[in-house]
Amino acid sequence: MSYVKITKRISLLLVLAAAVSGMCSCSCNDNKNPEESVETEFTVEYPDIEKYFQEKSSIKSVENAKDSNKSLAEKDAIKELASRGFTDYPVTSSFSISGEYYEPLEASETSDEIHPMYNTYYVNSSGELWSVFIVEDEVMASPVALVLQDDNPRQIVVSERDTILSYDNKDNRFYKTVPNEDALEVHYCDRIDSAQLDSLTLEVLSNG
Repeated sequence: MSYVKITKRISLLLVLAAAVSGMCSCSCNDNKNPEESVETEFTVEYPDIEKYFQEKSSIKSVENAKDSNKSLAEKDAIKELASRGFTDYPVTSSFSISGEYYEPLEASETSDEIHPMYNTYYVNSSGELWSVFIVEDEVMASPVALVLQDDNPRQIVVSERDTILSYDNKDNRFYKTVPNEDALEVHYCDRIDSAQLDSLTLEVLSNG
């Protein structure tokens, strides 16, 4: 079995919609080719999240994750992502609803356990890897190739709404923000699904 392992230090993890201290890793197997897998590790320097959002965005709301009635159970997150065509990779979670961090665990189709966010991956028709994630009940996506380019200053996220929802596990809060243009490049669409990500190639994003 072959592995592609990528390590990158990210000081401000706005694009992945989570603030995590320590090391996060994920291993994804493409069901279409079980002999290949991608393992990605991020070393994150934990910033002052509230200060960062105050400087880099307009904060619309802050909510304690425990008070949310929108966060999805594992089985519902899997169903939602599958309805959008994201079925090739496992759906994982790294946080409990109380903010505890753990190594990514694969969600179960029968589990009622609720988490503040979920992550999976999608390889579009151009062979480009995307990270697809649910924060509370909002689906967003980010092109992994651009995030991992050391010489690329752009952080890009695709969203269905005019705000970005981020999760801070340190204080166990959801932040709804409108990012400054120099902090995050946001592409809006009506629905994030496999067809949409097939159309959003790196070339299209680079020209956009």
